[in-house]
Amino acid sequence: NGNNVTLSAEGTTKGFTTTKVQVDALWGYMSDATPVDYDKDDEIDYYEAKLSDGKATMAVKGGFNAKEFDATMDSNDWKWEPLPLDGTLQLTYVNPKLTYAVDEVVDMVYDEDLDEYID
Repeated sequence: NGNNVTLSAEGTTKGFTTTKVQVDALWGYMSDATPVDYDKDDEIDYYEAKLSDGKATMAVKGGFNAKEFDATMDSNDWKWEPLPLDGTLQLTYVNPKLTYAVDEVVDMVYDEDLDEYID
C-alpha cells in the first residue's frame, strides 16, 4: 500500500500489518454494453464476444470478506463491489491493480474416458 518499513537492527525480525483490507476474490464478466453470447457446459460458464464489432468491455467486481464491512456478518459471506473502488471505499480498502489480456479462442472437447477437457 505504499508504506515503508524501516530496516531492522541486525538479527531482529521486523513485522508490520497492512492498514487497508485487500480484495479476496475477483469476478470478471462482460458488461451490458457489450453484445455477447453466453454459453455453459458441464463445468465451464463462458462468454463469447466478437472483437470485430469494435470493442468488448469487461467489468470486474472484487470480493471482500463481509465481516470486514460488518462485524455481525459470517466470515464465509462475501461483499462484492465494482472495481475500481469509488473514493469512499478507497479510504478503507485497497484498490487492486488489474491487467487484462485478449487471447485466441481454443475449442476444447470433454473426453469422458480421460475425464478432462482436451484441445
